[in-house]
Order: sequence, then structure tokens, then C-alpha cells
Amino acid sequence: MHLLLLLLPPHLHLNHCRTHRLPLHPLPTQDPLLQVEKLNITRFQVDESFDLNTELVITAKAQNPNEKISIIYGEKSSVSVSYRDSTLCSGKLPGFRQGHKNTRVMNLVLKGKSVFGSGPQEALMGNKKTGRIPLDISVKAPIALDFGSLKTMEVKVLVDCHLIVNSLSPNEEIKILSSDYKVTAKM
Repeated sequence: MHLLLLLLPPHLHLNHCRTHRLPLHPLPTQDPLLQVEKLNITRFQVDESFDLNTELVITAKAQNPNEKISIIYGEKSSVSVSYRDSTLCSGKLPGFRQGHKNTRVMNLVLKGKSVFGSGPQEALMGNKKTGRIPLDISVKAPIALDFGSLKTMEVKVLVDCHLIVNSLSPNEEIKILSSDYKVTAKM
């Protein structure tokens, strides 16, 4: 289902067309885009007690392709990065209002300390040898739409991004080899 249709108040929804394939909208709308552009690892260090201290910067791009709709990103967001179900670091998106036909690039600083036992360390060493390290980035953000005189209620949008990167070393250029995104919304 079209994400913006979920954010519209019920009285603005139109019936589906006869084929029941395409939802019709009172305004031509396009879904906003949130995309990871770049990763920069500033700290990735395992100490003697197997605690992993991680700090990274995600360069993320938020795009609003709509001509007459502003997007309001709420303050209560979260961003986390995981490797094999172990959270490495976390942070948040800034709250902001994104005007129509607008692109915003953000540098998100994420920090964390986690237990990183011998199993995940061995798996990571194997992934490092192949140059294909899987990471999962989870973004939860409250979003509302502004049509000028009408503002929708906030909806919790969840973005799950699965990345394959070539390295997690602080002194190397991190290349995103592949990415896959899944977006859902909850009322």
C-alpha cells in the first residue's frame, strides 16, 4: 500500500479503482525516501572483556519528491545498527520539517558498547576475509504530512535497511556493496 495513503485522514481517501490494483489519491503523491549514502567508522574496538565499542557516522539522505506536501519528522526517533542480531550502536534522527521538492543530507552519529563474544567475532572475521559484512540498520520515526491548511496525525514509520559493506575498519573507506530496504507504517 502507498505509504502516503496511510497518512491521509480517512475523509480524504478515495475508493480504489475498479481493478482494485491502484489506490487513487486526491493529490498526486510520491513516497518520501530515506537512504543510506555513506558509512564512516570512527571506532570499532573489542576490549579484553569482549565488549565492542563502536562509533560510526551514517550519511543519510531524506527526499521529499512531492510538490505540495511537506513532511514533518518528529523528535522521538531511533536509529540502530546491528550485526547478526547484536546491536552495535544507536542514535536518533533529528526532528525537522522537510518542505516540498526538498532533499536533506544528514550526518547521524551513532555510538554503542555491546557484548561481542567469540561466536560473533569469528563470524565477523570470516565476513572480513570475504569483504562482505552484513549490517542491519533500523530507523523508527514519527512522521506527519502537512498539506498547508491540513496536517495529518503522526504515524510511526519503520525503515529496515540491510546493507552489505566491504569493511568495518576505522582507517578504510567503507563501500556499500548492496542495500535492501523495507518500509512499514504503524498507526
